[in-house]
Amino acid sequence: MKGDKKKLYTVVAHRWGRMETHSYLVGVYSNVELAKQAADTETKWRGGKYSCWVEEIYQDTYYSDVTGGVLYKTECQNMA
Repeated sequence: MKGDKKKLYTVVAHRWGRMETHSYLVGVYSNVELAKQAADTETKWRGGKYSCWVEEIYQDTYYSDVTGGVLYKTECQNMA
């Protein structure tokens, strides 16, 4: 934890692995392994059109203060 702030993991899906195209929040998790599992599952469910990124954040912290960054990415069809 960063002080008394809880560490969380967000999963965001990016169409074709690009931040500039359609993206959406898949979920927020307290465990990195659950977040990775959700990212893998969502990528499969979306037929490989979305790359899911797991990012480490801290509860009640502004996004620009994030120190963990992207911890895990799934590959979509055009990333391989």
